[in-house]
Amino acid sequence: MLKELQKDGEISEDDSFKGQKQVQDLTDEYIQRLDDIFAEKEKEILEI
Repeated sequence: MLKELQKDGEISEDDSFKGQKQVQDLTDEYIQRLDDIFAEKEKEILEI
């Protein structure tokens, strides 16, 4: 979506890259949260 906006001239290249970085940072954060949840669940299952 950001690349389409950039291609259409609605946002600058810098704004596109900033937006992509923000999306990637959020993705990485939530992947880490999920990894933590899975590790905790795995630990709980192994204790039973």
